[in-house]
Amino acid sequence: MSAQLKDKDLQAFLHGFSSLSQIREHGPQVMVKGQGVYVFDSEGQRYLEANSGLWNAVLGFDDEVVLAAARDQFNELSAYHTFFGRNSIAGIELADLLVGTSPLDGGRVFFT
Repeated sequence: MSAQLKDKDLQAFLHGFSSLSQIREHGPQVMVKGQGVYVFDSEGQRYLEANSGLWNAVLGFDDEVVLAAARDQFNELSAYHTFFGRNSIAGIELADLLVGTSPLDGGRVFFT
């Protein structure tokens, strides 16, 4: 991985839950690939990824069902805001699914 890319990270990116002094001293780790529950850095080192499941990779990084669904959605509309009373089919369907699985009556969903 180029030193230029790591320099860009140091100049432009603020890492959460990180020691900024350690990042300045040792440089950032740049992850370049995910496979199952593992990620690989720009130096080729493999790591068991135990944090991404907290947010957006609970099924790992290359689940075929998730990849196919993402490809299908990106072919239609990759993302859209919900300002001004607007929404997307995917947003409506996901909100309905989440409300339907909630034990609360009359629940509503707000996406950030």
